[in-house]
Amino acid sequence: MKTFPPSQRINTPVSALVGADDALAAINTNEVADSCVCMVGGAFNALYQLRKESTAAQSLPAIVAPAQGGPGRWYRLGSGPSTPASSSVAVPAVPPNSTVTVTAAIPNKVAQADLVEVNIESTLSTSLGLVGVFAAPGANVDLRFGNFTGATVAGATVLLRSSVIPG
Repeated sequence: MKTFPPSQRINTPVSALVGADDALAAINTNEVADSCVCMVGGAFNALYQLRKESTAAQSLPAIVAPAQGGPGRWYRLGSGPSTPASSSVAVPAVPPNSTVTVTAAIPNKVAQADLVEVNIESTLSTSLGLVGVFAAPGANVDLRFGNFTGATVAGATVLLRSSVIPG
């Protein structure tokens, strides 16, 4: 059995899965140890482990095949949250003592099972509060805003900052 120095068991982080010079697929797996790990940054923000015995079909982002030669496949071990992204949503006027639900597109969300952290970046009226965040199909979440006063709260554009952990 060939032994590898520590420098070939934990690889330098890369910025993409495929298609770039510093992509995970660009690593020649002949030159690294079986079971070595590599961090993929950018939108994926995940740790991958090489399994040299694998011949599984590439299935991005879970399984990555080396494009530069060498045996095996890279398997995603787990995933961290995506890089926080900004978006906005228009909230209509909210009548007294009621709620409204608006659908917001969340960057990096792809499945209903994804866990989404949403932070409100703009100042809301003191009469308006975020009372719920609900999963919605695709890249969306439903945000429920509540007005628990006796006066209508004017509509506004709400700035959001969100991160996604794949489900």
